[in-house]
Amino acid sequence: MSNNNIQNKKKTYNDPLIEILERYSSANSGSGDEENIVREISKDLKDKVKDISRNPLGNLIAKVPG
Repeated sequence: MSNNNIQNKKKTYNDPLIEILERYSSANSGSGDEENIVREISKDLKDKVKDISRNPLGNLIAKVPG
């Protein structure tokens, strides 16, 4: 599999946990980026929980292929 195909798979793979881990692991260790990313992730997760609580089925329906 070419590197380009791997990048395309990453873009289409919709898993928030994988996205969070990739962002955290790409932070420069000791640079302070980790704390900023954790704050940003916390805010993103809170926003997603609010969205899901407003429309719990909408989130599931959007992921159904076809």
